Amino acid sequence: MDDQTLSPAKQTAVDEFIAITGSSDDNVSQIIRLLDVHNWDLNNSIVTFFESGFIQESSLPTPVEVDTSTDMPQASGVDYGHPGSDTSRVSRRYSMVDSPLDDLIPSLPYAPRISNHWQLEVGLNASKREVLRANNLRAINSLLFLLLFVPKKLLSFLYQVFKFIFKINTANYFPAAIDYESVDLDHKMPLSEYVDKYNIVEGNFNEVYEQCKTNYTWLLVVLVNGSQEASDLLSHLLSNHHFEKHFNKANHTDNFTTCIYINDVEKNPESYEVGRTYKVKRLPFVMLINNVSNSPHKLPSMSITYKSNLPSVLLQPSQVGSTANKVAIYLGRIISNYQPQVVAAITDKREMEFARLIKQQQDDAYQKSLEMDKVKKAEKSKKLEDEMLLQQRRSFLFNLIKSRWFETLNPEPNTRIQVKLPHGERIILNVNNQNQLKHLYLHLESTLFPRHLAADDAEEFETASQVLEHISSNDFDCQISLEDYYKHFPFKFELIQPYPKKVVDDLEATIKEHIKNGASLLVEYTSDDEEEE
Repeated sequence: MDDQTLSPAKQTAVDEFIAITGSSDDNVSQIIRLLDVHNWDLNNSIVTFFESGFIQESSLPTPVEVDTSTDMPQASGVDYGHPGSDTSRVSRRYSMVDSPLDDLIPSLPYAPRISNHWQLEVGLNASKREVLRANNLRAINSLLFLLLFVPKKLLSFLYQVFKFIFKINTANYFPAAIDYESVDLDHKMPLSEYVDKYNIVEGNFNEVYEQCKTNYTWLLVVLVNGSQEASDLLSHLLSNHHFEKHFNKANHTDNFTTCIYINDVEKNPESYEVGRTYKVKRLPFVMLINNVSNSPHKLPSMSITYKSNLPSVLLQPSQVGSTANKVAIYLGRIISNYQPQVVAAITDKREMEFARLIKQQQDDAYQKSLEMDKVKKAEKSKKLEDEMLLQQRRSFLFNLIKSRWFETLNPEPNTRIQVKLPHGERIILNVNNQNQLKHLYLHLESTLFPRHLAADDAEEFETASQVLEHISSNDFDCQISLEDYYKHFPFKFELIQPYPKKVVDDLEATIKEHIKNGASLLVEYTSDDEEEE
């Protein structure tokens, strides 16, 4: 199926799939095939994607016919379901199978976010206010001066006639424009006695909107003004036991939460923007929003499930209590009707989040295994390299011993040195004092090396004499030079002059610079392991 021939509903499903899974636009054909196999059930398609990705069509589950002959269940009580109940699978019925009657079913009114332009308007009007006040003050003073000469009763009579002729009644109508003179950005609604009972917010509408959309939370919007009718309705509504039954925080569960946005459109510019966005005509205004759909063939979206511009006749002191009770009962009925769908959506969301988490854990485990394999490979390579270097060191020292390298280095000795080895043996060395100290160190290392091999249980030699006999009777291939040896194998002992105590470790210096003829030196290991050997 070409994505250019998709119906609007199916194209929306494809877009939603890409947005949720983060898939590339290059995978549109695979997305369409996956959705088509699942009868365009977005939730099941996403779960399949997170579990096995884009798999072959032959290995995908067989499509199941969706029963759309029955309407959404209408709950008679406030039973909000639970993840293990049948209602948690209601969303499975929200497939995208086309029906000839789909276009005849009116969708729920869309509930949009509000524009943030009101914040700019507040700033601009604050700066304009001082300029307009000065200009208007002169005209107002002139008008008031003229009105002083008109009788008060005549003015009242003319005003009533004007209202009667033009049928003007502005009581509780939503204002055409906000009066910035009465705006109070720090205004707080007198709701302190209800904050512990209800989840009430007075600002950040768009933020609350997004949270309710993501979490499938019921959002009740109540807009009021400074009139007594609005105050009475709000008070009766929040005190109504039917209202409390559905909106009290104590009744919230994992599958049911509510939020109430309340504010005065005359005091708060944001709430005025809410009223303007939702085309409010009268105040007080009550509206109920959630991420639902009124048809199993349509994707849920933030929709208006209830909207009421209450007329003044229902807000009279004798009627306001009954009106609040009817509104509360109707709100509860709507919540009960749509709650199975909400529970199913929440359950599907958790399943998708769980599938996403499982996939993430699998990816992390795979990445970790790759890192571990990389480390093991590096360790193995390092071990082989070290073993090779040790073998090269062994062959190098064997060749030095066999060739009597140190004796050839000192054809004309002029300095006599006595050296006490770590195991107590004393040796006398006749050296040329023009040689470097590192050559003396290397000769001592080659002298100690057979003793180390004899002391190592892993070696085949029991005595140093056996090592020397092995060296004299064999040839050894050595591929490293003196400079390579000094670079890769630092000495693990030091030469120490006892009196006065001094460490002779300037390896690049000559023997003459640090050691006098007839000196006595000690060999001390710098490593505990070497001392134990």
